Amino acid sequence: MKPSPPRYCRVGNSSSSSNSKDEVGVGSDGPRSRGDSLRVLCQPGFDGGLPQTFLLEVRHNGRELVANLSVAFRPHFRLVGLAPNTAFTLDVYSMNAKGRSKPVRLKARTRNALPADVKYSFSAGKWKGAPAVGDGGGITLWI
Repeated sequence: MKPSPPRYCRVGNSSSSSNSKDEVGVGSDGPRSRGDSLRVLCQPGFDGGLPQTFLLEVRHNGRELVANLSVAFRPHFRLVGLAPNTAFTLDVYSMNAKGRSKPVRLKARTRNALPADVKYSFSAGKWKGAPAVGDGGGITLWI
């Protein structure tokens, strides 16, 4: 018998950089902007009496396939390196030797990227005969 679809699926922005042992991720684990990650968590449905695998298809604007992931045990996925402030359609399936379940469709949007760290400088000194910046007579403030 084919498996039932995963249950109680939810998707949200991810800020954690660690994977659990049964979670699969896609993308670079290197430096990235915050907001480019999504986490999908579901509960397994009925397995049809057979071992099952869980599949996740991620599409940009519901069309272009961005990622196709599979994992055994639990349907937990983490996606990193996605375009910020972008809408995605996520289809989660269960699969066993008899076939694939109907999809659970989720929609999500990654957060806006945070601007790069910006340093502001402020210099102050006497207007009359003020020393040049760096002469020790002015004040420099870095924020």
